[in-house]
Amino acid sequence: MKRLLLLFVLLLLAVPAAFAQSTANVLLTDDGIVYTVTSEWSSDHPDVQTASSSYLILNVRQPDVAMRRVIIPATLSGGSNSEPALAYDNQSDTLFVFWQYSVNAMSSELRFISLDRDGNWSQPNAFETASYRFRRNLRIALTHFAGEQDQGSSNVSPVPEINVHATWWESAGGSERARYAMLTIHRGEVAIQVHDLSDFITTARKTYNVAENFNRELLRHPAIFESPDSDSVSIVFGEMQNNGFQRVTISPIGNARIRVPVGKTDRGFGPPAAFEMSASTPVDAISPHPDRLIFFFEQDGSMRYVVYRNNEWSAERKIRLDEGMTRDMAINAMRGLVGAH
Repeated sequence: MKRLLLLFVLLLLAVPAAFAQSTANVLLTDDGIVYTVTSEWSSDHPDVQTASSSYLILNVRQPDVAMRRVIIPATLSGGSNSEPALAYDNQSDTLFVFWQYSVNAMSSELRFISLDRDGNWSQPNAFETASYRFRRNLRIALTHFAGEQDQGSSNVSPVPEINVHATWWESAGGSERARYAMLTIHRGEVAIQVHDLSDFITTARKTYNVAENFNRELLRHPAIFESPDSDSVSIVFGEMQNNGFQRVTISPIGNARIRVPVGKTDRGFGPPAAFEMSASTPVDAISPHPDRLIFFFEQDGSMRYVVYRNNEWSAERKIRLDEGMTRDMAINAMRGLVGAH
């Protein structure tokens, strides 16, 4: 049976993807091989011959074998390469790397590449390539089961199958919005479907009044969470036109030949009154339940966060980091605050 493995951790601390998300990641295969992938600045490694401002490093740890550091060759030819994530197809022994590639400050695309069992890299491919669009804040999750719909019937039965779900923020001209892709990997091949996340909203939207100096940056950070049953993902994303958030649940459903993402609107809600960050600040999220959500980021030696619970936002709060309170400890404390045990 085909299995695709995707495991995220936060600073090498295993945090269930249903509760948190991270750009750093680790992947453990059934054979006991551990892969990690990171983005590194070229300026920090003058010995590396590259035209890129940043490139990706794949670390391979095998039992009883010294760790190997492998530069992903497709990330050396120019531009900026960041926000990597990993997936693995056991049926074909193929490793997949997904990342965000930026040509310049005004244009970027989402890419992936594969490494086969013989150590050969494929050519890089892109799953969102329209020109003159800037994409950022890539987040990835996965589901282990899909809904199999009987032909001529409305009955849906769960079947083992892995789908990779990606969400990101996209700007083009005077418009900007949250986007979504579902990638189905089978025998080393990838089938891709891309949508605006707003396509899945089926209820009337409410417009929220905000202060004149309201910081809309938080709306540009879509967050994705796996369901406990691993058959759907929940995505929280912002909409600029109404100053609010939407939450949708997306499940892969179809017949044996094709899967399509089917969405259900969970709820809409307004933004916090104040939660300031810059456009370059990485923002993460924790959400064990549709009515409990934390957005957080690290700045100036503190973890800053806001909590959405019982249909209300808290004020911005912070946890000061030091030797006795590490980032990992602060994240665990926030998980406990919203019941994400």
